Amino acid sequence: MIIIVVIGLFNSAFVWAPEEQITDDDFWDTNPCVMQTRNGTIWVVWSSDHFASYDLFCKTYNGSSWSTETRRLTWHSGFEDDPSIIETQDGKIWLVYQSDRNGNYDIFCMISSDGGLSWSSSFQLTYDLRHDSAPSITQNLDGKIWVVWQRKYTASNNDLVYRTYDGSSWSAEARLTESSTWDMSPSITWTYNGTVWVFWSLYNLTGSQYDLFYKTYNGSSWSAEPARLTTDPDWDSFPSAIQCVDGTMWVVWSSDRGGKYSLYYKTYNMSTMAWSSDALLLKLGYDYTPSATGTKDRRIWVVWETGFDIYYTISDEINSVHDVALTDIIVWASSGFSPTWVPRGVPIYINVTVENQGTFNETFDVSVYAENNVGDEPIDIGTQNIFLTVGANTTLSFTWDTSDTPYGTYYIGAEATMVLGEYDTADNIIMAGSKIGGICVPIRQPHVSILDLLAPIASATLATAALGIAAIGFFKTLMSPRLRWSWHLSRVPPAKYTKTKWLATAISNNYPE
Repeated sequence: MIIIVVIGLFNSAFVWAPEEQITDDDFWDTNPCVMQTRNGTIWVVWSSDHFASYDLFCKTYNGSSWSTETRRLTWHSGFEDDPSIIETQDGKIWLVYQSDRNGNYDIFCMISSDGGLSWSSSFQLTYDLRHDSAPSITQNLDGKIWVVWQRKYTASNNDLVYRTYDGSSWSAEARLTESSTWDMSPSITWTYNGTVWVFWSLYNLTGSQYDLFYKTYNGSSWSAEPARLTTDPDWDSFPSAIQCVDGTMWVVWSSDRGGKYSLYYKTYNMSTMAWSSDALLLKLGYDYTPSATGTKDRRIWVVWETGFDIYYTISDEINSVHDVALTDIIVWASSGFSPTWVPRGVPIYINVTVENQGTFNETFDVSVYAENNVGDEPIDIGTQNIFLTVGANTTLSFTWDTSDTPYGTYYIGAEATMVLGEYDTADNIIMAGSKIGGICVPIRQPHVSILDLLAPIASATLATAALGIAAIGFFKTLMSPRLRWSWHLSRVPPAKYTKTKWLATAISNNYPE
């Protein structure tokens, strides 16, 4: 076992824990990927030939121990390989991978809505007759999901292709690179300013070597030409890129410098816009296909393949981090009323849980607001100034006096102001019910009495209680014998950020004038 000390851009030493094995069997375990979900669970997924053909398997780490069972995720007779995994803003887990189940390599996807307990049927993202492989997936701050992969256009040419998903539909395919040689093994990630980055390995015909290149997307266009990241005469391949909570971009890759494949890395300072020099991360011998992720405890996890087994290492804590987060929001109404249906004047109560996840004591504001329609001027429910020491958390209570609130449907959210030096602002905004969605056929009751009205309300409450969205149904008169009432629950897409708001579609109630 080894301990490696890494010197970073900010003159702070990183100590890496001794490498440990995740798998230790007689099968070929390859191409791992790693991520952490909001509840802190580490997921590692890889491909293995346990059952003659290659399928996807996973293990999880709960903060103290690994799952005892290695779970099988796919069951097909072909080759399921090169997985990439993320948790999206609505709490779902997306897994993309390559498969030749139809006789040709295409990109497939599976989604879990319950933390990985169950999975959707896999669905196909590409149908091209050429080989599509090595997918990588991410979700940007605006909620858009990006998938990039390599396509074999000719025997001597691979280029990168991507698609995006906006919460309701997939874009057409778009070609990211058009080189005369091989663009291989892409890794896509996003940074806290909303920029999308894609790194890959490109074969240099002149030098007969693979080097790393990258392009960026600023929200409207891609950078014109690929930027070269490495120039070593040996082969650099299989990049994995992340941005850590201190704002530093990390790229980890495999290189055969010195005759054996080992893991190297570079870092990028977002303030100075400068890359560090190449640095050795570890050298066990024949170390391939690394995957990296940043975790809530300000560490970096790297998993990789050595000798057809999966290994991992963890960095020491990252120092000098400013990071506040909203971790939970709960909404309820006075006794006898569901928060999805209350008359005007009934108070709404909101609890917001706040945490200091950085390394500095912080003072900041937490505001709670309600929006009638997306894009409308929000109603200010209240603001509290708070001081939190390092690692501390607390729950703030707010009361919404609805006495003068106009009739309508409202979506309640909370926002923490960005503290000086903070990069990770994705968790500074939280919406009640943002993680849950569903579809319900519209119910219409043209002429109902009070008793008739209560039954569908109770049913609606059961269907939507988990949402926790305070859709205030202020109705002018409950006693009208000819009250017209209708409602529907529309699907909640992945949440989308503007500068200060998380947009969501939720319950809609229509009332007669």
